[in-house]
Amino acid sequence: MTQIKLLATAASCLSEGTCPAVFELPNGDLALIGSEAPGELHDQLPQGAAVGPGERLVVVPRSVAVAAGWQPPSV
Repeated sequence: MTQIKLLATAASCLSEGTCPAVFELPNGDLALIGSEAPGELHDQLPQGAAVGPGERLVVVPRSVAVAAGWQPPSV
């Protein structure tokens, strides 16, 4: 059986199990649990970016992404 590895979740959510989280799949891809983005956020995506059929735009708290290893770009 393949394992999906929890990389990060919001610290306040560890006991509930229904919170934003980042997982690593066996093939190295990531899976995210987040809130579905509001419709107006779709209109604010950079030019050329779009959500295609079968895709969902989700919002994951920055703290969860950082805990999973994401490094914000230096400006």
